[in-house]
Amino acid sequence: MKTDFSSLLIIIIFNIFGNLYSQNNPPKLFINEFMASNSTTILSPSFNEYSDWLEIYNSEDTTIILSGFYLTDDFSNPQKWQIPINSKIDSEESLLFWADGKNVGQHTNFKLSKTGGVIGLFSNTVDLIDSIHYTEQITDISFGRYPDGTDSLFYFDQPTPGASNTNLGINGMLKNPLFSLSGGFYNGEISIELLKENPTDTIRYTIDGSLPNLQSTIYSTAILLNTTAVIRAQSFRDGFRPSNVITQTFFIDEATTLPVVSVATDPENLWNNQTGFYVEGTNGITGFCSSEPRNWNQPWEHPISLEMYETNGNFGFRIDAGMQIGGGCTRLYPQKTLAIYARSIYGAPKINYKIFDDKNIIKFNNILLRNNGQDW
Repeated sequence: MKTDFSSLLIIIIFNIFGNLYSQNNPPKLFINEFMASNSTTILSPSFNEYSDWLEIYNSEDTTIILSGFYLTDDFSNPQKWQIPINSKIDSEESLLFWADGKNVGQHTNFKLSKTGGVIGLFSNTVDLIDSIHYTEQITDISFGRYPDGTDSLFYFDQPTPGASNTNLGINGMLKNPLFSLSGGFYNGEISIELLKENPTDTIRYTIDGSLPNLQSTIYSTAILLNTTAVIRAQSFRDGFRPSNVITQTFFIDEATTLPVVSVATDPENLWNNQTGFYVEGTNGITGFCSSEPRNWNQPWEHPISLEMYETNGNFGFRIDAGMQIGGGCTRLYPQKTLAIYARSIYGAPKINYKIFDDKNIIKFNNILLRNNGQDW
């Protein structure tokens, strides 16, 4: 029996390259939803990490083979990461990719920037199929198209990675509230006003270190302070993503001959028996010279806002970061070392400030607020 090798060759080529498209006939694929700051939304099953992610949606009435296509976060390098062979998306379905820099399987060789950027999908002939340009994102809120595969872009406070965007998103992010006075050192009673960009916004604030929410105090009149306090404020409006939380520390009638650091966090992160890492608690583990389980031995990290002021009272820097308990056996002491970590999931990935006058270092990944070990 004679074999028709020409037919066999055509079948092999089709299986490798899948659907044939051109610049004038691009596939109807869309970057449908993505998250550039994933802290608690979804874990990647391969690495068990909260990683950036994006999904591609197929609005065609047939399956599309993605072999040889490209994803990128840099339009000067459209072939930055090639989608693996045998990748496909069925009609009106989505395929999820992890933008975590792992460069294996459905994990790209790049991460998404929380502060803004671009995502591009290119064909195997390097023709642009779809792209999204985006501004600063907020942790655990995604951005994408509603309905699926349309030009209408929204933020989603109920992300749906790998699934249809069935819930109408929110319209955008509100501008941050403004303080009439900046944090710092003051004498006597001071009056602080909170200002908003739009009269329909509602500013809510706290003075206990916790993050504002829809149950927090509504700002209506000037806040009077005659003792040291931390004010955290945020703008809210129906149909919009809340603003960033703005944190300011006001030191009233405080004298110091040293630099001052202010750490603001939800009291539950410190003192709660289940989640607080500054107490013995009821949810601890042994170790670090503790034969009994203690919360302060847990490798927990809680979000904080940190401010630094110089010896003369001048403002140094402010950053949203993560905080853990540091040290070893010194965790047994009433005053514990605090380990501060700058991470993109909180905001800036580094502390950009010359903290130590005698060292020529202006960028820090992390710092310790150290209890001086066992030298008391």
